Amino acid sequence: MPSVRCYNKGCGKVFDTEDNGDKSCRYHPGEPYFHDAKKQWTCCKKYSTDFSDFLILEGCTVGPHNPDKPRAVEEPKPKVEIDPTPPPKPIVTKPPIERPSSDAPLQKLSPQVLSSLKKSLESLRKEGSSTSGDSENGVKNCHNSGCKAVYHGIDSDTETCFYHPGVPVFHEGCKYWSCCQRKTTEFEAFLDQPGCTSGRHSWTKEEAATINAMVVTPTTSQCRFDWFQMSGNITLSVYAKNIIPESVDVRCNEVFLNVSLVYDGGKALFERGFNLYGVINPSVSKLTLTATKAEVVMQKAEACSWPTLEVTSSKAKGSEESEDIDEQ
Repeated sequence: MPSVRCYNKGCGKVFDTEDNGDKSCRYHPGEPYFHDAKKQWTCCKKYSTDFSDFLILEGCTVGPHNPDKPRAVEEPKPKVEIDPTPPPKPIVTKPPIERPSSDAPLQKLSPQVLSSLKKSLESLRKEGSSTSGDSENGVKNCHNSGCKAVYHGIDSDTETCFYHPGVPVFHEGCKYWSCCQRKTTEFEAFLDQPGCTSGRHSWTKEEAATINAMVVTPTTSQCRFDWFQMSGNITLSVYAKNIIPESVDVRCNEVFLNVSLVYDGGKALFERGFNLYGVINPSVSKLTLTATKAEVVMQKAEACSWPTLEVTSSKAKGSEESEDIDEQ
């Protein structure tokens, strides 16, 4: 009896092609949708804030299994058009502001705590921690990111688990894991990426917490962050749930930003410095804390576009060395 894998979204089971009825498969006909901390399907109202739980959400539609692997969407090649008009004259711009030293004193930003975070922390204090490793349908799955193994008995403990110890990153259409950074634009291809690290299965979230950055650990850990810009400011978002306001220490000068915060109700710590690409005005920068993230809004010292958030270390070092030479 030939067995093949089902390519319906949310299924992924191996099935017998000779036993494939109209009610054999439960799947999601819609597309994955990510907004703030919620991860859901466009076809139903089911959602999760945990990426591992989102991958095992039961389908909302019943139908036969699909043995056909979806084809990658080919982007049309842009047509090259010849512009007969002469090129515009170069615009004379003002010389850029001289880059200050990153060793200048840092100014601490006072956080604005929104009501959503206050309510979330209050709710967290009333809840007990869950230790169950079973999904909603009673099936025990491996909680390591990127692993789709299901517990079938004691023999499952001896299997090798291939997983991603990092976190998923979605930025400007690219989807990849922070641990291996194999980028793809297709969500299905992202889910099918084999793990880059081998180890043992984790049948509970507590076990996965010791090796997996997707599960919060009580030690220093990584957080996903993203940024965008407008004509006059830069906004940095650090995605961390249930931040402890008293622990937040965000400081900056004109070219450097340091973020330190404790999140997940006090179980995890995030610390990172950002060597900013351009120059900002620290005195008017703002810090806002919500239930799912910390947001830093920095005003640009000059209205120009930043190609990246951070400057390369060689450029920053060269700028500081030139200042030392001038002083001598």
